[in-house]
Amino acid sequence: MNTAVKVGSHGEYTLRDMGAGLVQGHDAFLSPVLAKVPEIAYYTKHENGIPRLTAAEHYTGLLNYRMIKPDDGESLKSMTVELQNISDQPVTYYVDWDFLDEKLEGKGVSLSLSTDEVTVPANSHVELSVTLMVEDGAQYGIYEGYITFTTEQYPDLNVPFIVYLGHDFDKKGIDIVSITPQYFNTEIEQIVIRYKLHNDVKLLWLFIYDRSQDEVIGIIDYFTDSSKGEKTYSWNKYYYDFDTEQLELISDGVYSLYMVAVDHANLEYHDWIDFYVYSQPPQVRIKQAENDNISIVENFVNGEVMSLFSKLGIADTTIDVFYKILKEEKVYHSGRLSVDHAGYFELRDVFPEGISKLELELRDIAGNSATQTFSVELSKVYLLENIHEQQSIAIGNTITLVFPPYFVKGSENDTFEIKFSTKKYNNRDFKPNYTSYGPVYSFSLYKNGELLKQPFDKPVRLIINTNHLDLNKLEEQMISAYFVEQTPIHVGGRAKEGRFEVELDRFGEIILMTYDPGFIDVGRFPWAEDSIRVLASQRIINGVSSTRFAPENDITRAQFVTILVNVLDLEKKENGASIVFSDVVNDPHSKWYGKNLDIAVSHGIVTGVGQNRFNPHQSISRSEMATMLARALRVFGYESKDIDLSQYKDAGEIPWWAEEGFKLTVDLGIITGTNRGLEPRATGNRAQAVVMLKRLYDLIYYPKDE
Repeated sequence: MNTAVKVGSHGEYTLRDMGAGLVQGHDAFLSPVLAKVPEIAYYTKHENGIPRLTAAEHYTGLLNYRMIKPDDGESLKSMTVELQNISDQPVTYYVDWDFLDEKLEGKGVSLSLSTDEVTVPANSHVELSVTLMVEDGAQYGIYEGYITFTTEQYPDLNVPFIVYLGHDFDKKGIDIVSITPQYFNTEIEQIVIRYKLHNDVKLLWLFIYDRSQDEVIGIIDYFTDSSKGEKTYSWNKYYYDFDTEQLELISDGVYSLYMVAVDHANLEYHDWIDFYVYSQPPQVRIKQAENDNISIVENFVNGEVMSLFSKLGIADTTIDVFYKILKEEKVYHSGRLSVDHAGYFELRDVFPEGISKLELELRDIAGNSATQTFSVELSKVYLLENIHEQQSIAIGNTITLVFPPYFVKGSENDTFEIKFSTKKYNNRDFKPNYTSYGPVYSFSLYKNGELLKQPFDKPVRLIINTNHLDLNKLEEQMISAYFVEQTPIHVGGRAKEGRFEVELDRFGEIILMTYDPGFIDVGRFPWAEDSIRVLASQRIINGVSSTRFAPENDITRAQFVTILVNVLDLEKKENGASIVFSDVVNDPHSKWYGKNLDIAVSHGIVTGVGQNRFNPHQSISRSEMATMLARALRVFGYESKDIDLSQYKDAGEIPWWAEEGFKLTVDLGIITGTNRGLEPRATGNRAQAVVMLKRLYDLIYYPKDE
């Protein structure tokens, strides 16, 4: 209620001097309305020697918002003022507030009242909500003032408020330094709690907060009149449970130790620390296992560790898993498994052929441990039933082989077997320009028990699931299949949406890799760098040396046609066009480009420059590039559109024979122009050509509308 009296007329005393709630002393008994602030107080009483925390509602005359850290962001905290009318007449008040010191205004602290006018009915009461608003970064200090209730009938009521703003209140109160161990099972005997009191306190409570129930469930202990300094408390895992009203042993769960202290100035301090109680040994569930038996057809198992720590997403820092693979009771392989935050793991390329034993030893940070043993059978021989029909063989969840009819010669009486194995790739096998993804896959074909070494009559399609590789977009476009021999032999293939496919003309050891030649001169052309890396990794383009690409150099007509045919992976068209260029026949250097030129001619991509000439070593113009690109696009079904090129200032310089080429390539985004326009008369450099060809590559193999 209105328990304090304001003495004097000049406000010589602060709120802390006067206490809570006040009216003018000489008018106090003239007001029939009482102003009071409800609060919940906690106190400890003993029953049979056991401390029990009890809550009780009481009233004060002070809106005490206690302590707030303005650095925690904008803060809102609401309290209630209750007005009680003990007269037979209603009373209406106008409500306002002000600081005790006007210098406190504009520093980021204010009050918001639920109303500026309130009527208190006769012999009744009303409640007024008062919200303290603290802006982010408000100035530190003590803010105090009054809420004033004014009426013409009676003297004013003044309810004081106070709030402490600062960043170091917690430091002045308490700090829980540690709880050791922080993770434990119920078999441990003692838990050591270290804390620090920054002030002398008259009351100190240690509560148990259950995070799953989101409530305080009991009290460990309480103290009175503790002096400041560092303290140590030894806890035997028992606490007084508020529900059962008995001493209980802490059970498995996730908790917080919640400490509350009250100093001799009645300021309250709080701190907490999380701890985990878990007594169940971790267990492993392996995806490929049936009971304790694992049957696999590729050198790979995966699974998860089932534990509270896996559910909490902290398994990677709280659980250790060690594995041992035994073959004929001898250790074949051993090591430590890498477990992710959710408890998932993979074990690749470590099992021997036939039957072996997998032994897993698990330990968690709470002191629990377990050992599990599995029998592992690695089966790797696959039978081809009929080579006269198309067949598919799935090897686990990763590998699929598709065999066309008559891919090798044989009869119905012949037996064909595929032998498959994997092994780890040794990074020292190849130069650092290569980056491997996954293991080496080894395939062998046997006919009637004898190894077939000759190439296939028809290519066999190899499909590899790449989802587990987590390829980014650039890696997906750079990755290729290679035969693992003394030097890597590029096979090709293409990855898309978690699936890599390649056509094989023979079997052997195959690995997925990217190749980065590491050209030292492409950094000056950042807009072309990724395009150069992708086409170089796919072996579609080469540098002018092992270290230089020369992106600024002009590109010749022979070079452009060669790369264009490589990008599209074209074969010579049957019954297609055929032109014998005199300057190609007589060119002693035509060997490297002649085949691709013939392919381009057969598809109508190249027609020559007239007079039965091709001009292979002449720098190609941008108009010629646009024309060849457009003709190549038509091979894949794209048709020209009559679009307006007038947005380019040099559109009038386009030769008549290149107009359709520019329209189609500009429409499809293959050519975008430079800051000078389309530059139809200019020659194209190697960087520009690669970017255009990479856009063509993306359009054909990675269309956006799919």
